[in-house]
Amino acid sequence: MNDFSPWIRPTLLGPFLSCFGLVTAAHFTLGEQVLYSGHRFDSWLVSMMITGFFAAGMVVNLILADVALLRLKMRRLPTGLRGWASSMAAPLGVFFVWSTLGMGQGDSVIELVVRIVAPMVAVAYATRIVLGGRP
Repeated sequence: MNDFSPWIRPTLLGPFLSCFGLVTAAHFTLGEQVLYSGHRFDSWLVSMMITGFFAAGMVVNLILADVALLRLKMRRLPTGLRGWASSMAAPLGVFFVWSTLGMGQGDSVIELVVRIVAPMVAVAYATRIVLGGRP
């Protein structure tokens, strides 16, 4: 594979599209109570900014998972529909894990970091393994 654009395009854009779509849908349905209690447009902009940071972290995790799985010769780089599906499903999987397990009580900084970051890493690997192609 000499052209990486079929892999990198869904990997870079997929998490942003699903996160921004989710935030926009939440603001249309729930209104101002989503994140920031204030004006509707300002609330949406702040929510998009915070979600952008999360999506960027998800992109990094997906790239690291792809490189690690490629190095171990477990999976090929996901392209096409599989690439888009796994990239767009990864943030939704993280949100599901966070809503199921919670983020802890905040008694320890290490516990809080592990409960936030570990699902991001685990879901990135899981989506790539489940929806990735065999070498």
